[in-house]
Amino acid sequence: MTGLRAGWTASIHTAGSSDFPLVSWWVASPPVRVSLPRLGHALIDRQHVRLAATAGALHAAAQRGRPARALLGRLIRDTRRHFASEDRLMRQVGYAEEAGHRALHDGVIAEMLRMRAMLAEGRALHTKHADLVIEWLRHHTAEADRNLVEQLLRQRHH
Repeated sequence: MTGLRAGWTASIHTAGSSDFPLVSWWVASPPVRVSLPRLGHALIDRQHVRLAATAGALHAAAQRGRPARALLGRLIRDTRRHFASEDRLMRQVGYAEEAGHRALHDGVIAEMLRMRAMLAEGRALHTKHADLVIEWLRHHTAEADRNLVEQLLRQRHH
């Protein structure tokens, strides 16, 4: 893979009986693993890799008590870009679940903005905050994004 920062490794493997390989990221020290299913849509999968890497770095920063404001800002920016891509794809294919999918996006962005406000007040980011983002990303990818990608692939829309 190109563009990886020093200290990052990535691997793709198949977990259990899943037909979807997982993309996993580890932060070199301490290890933080964020695995997301690869869905088979190049743009969405590429964006998920970036989000997983940033979420893992955010978690590592929280574990070590390091400043997380810039990482959270990057995660918010990249998440908004990802959601804009998904929104565009949903409109293009007339995705029936668009309103519900967008509501999920709005909810996680609101939570990230609350975290940013907390950091701006001088409060620390705890691993439970990063865990919330990681778990949301895992669940959203495995459920809502998988359903979207299935429709995109049925309609051959890449």
